[in-house]
Amino acid sequence: MRIEEYVRELKGDGFLVVGSSCDWNSHDSSKCEPIKMSRTHSTAGNPYGIDVEAMIQLAESDLFWDENMKKLAPEFAENYAEIMRGNRPDWQLGAFRVFYGGIQLHYGDRKTGETGSLYIVGAERLCLTFEAPRMRSGFIPTYKVHIECHEDGWSDTRVEEDLGYLRRELVFELKNPDKKASILQIGRASCRERV
Repeated sequence: MRIEEYVRELKGDGFLVVGSSCDWNSHDSSKCEPIKMSRTHSTAGNPYGIDVEAMIQLAESDLFWDENMKKLAPEFAENYAEIMRGNRPDWQLGAFRVFYGGIQLHYGDRKTGETGSLYIVGAERLCLTFEAPRMRSGFIPTYKVHIECHEDGWSDTRVEEDLGYLRRELVFELKNPDKKASILQIGRASCRERV
């Protein structure tokens, strides 16, 4: 087994996972294959972190308060809570992005082509498992996202990525820890890779 540790500066969308059969340059999550999202469970079967209802309470998007943006995705803006609960099978999670202290979820309606995204920031403890579409090798890529935010602004943001042949643990940090964190600050990731 090879173990390698390194630090990587993140640029652009930072750490973004997209359903495999789409061209993300189009930024169209309605054309991606669906990504399955669930709460992470302990070995005893107990879920970690906040539940879906708490995630809905923390969800933020320009679509919720900007009337011009809301016109671009009226169905999503009106029904995002039901979409997050899984009660709208016409909508799917097509991509997600992890950043220091939070996560962005990209949803799309495969029938109408409408898309919408939202941020979840400030969760005391958010633990989610994502299963991306099956790879050509037959393995299902799995991502365990763990985010803890504290009142003093400090955050512990980690992703455990399992691609079958490669496992990485990424720890997200701010580029400049002296500045207050923001959604726009991509930061860097310290990685521990095992092959």
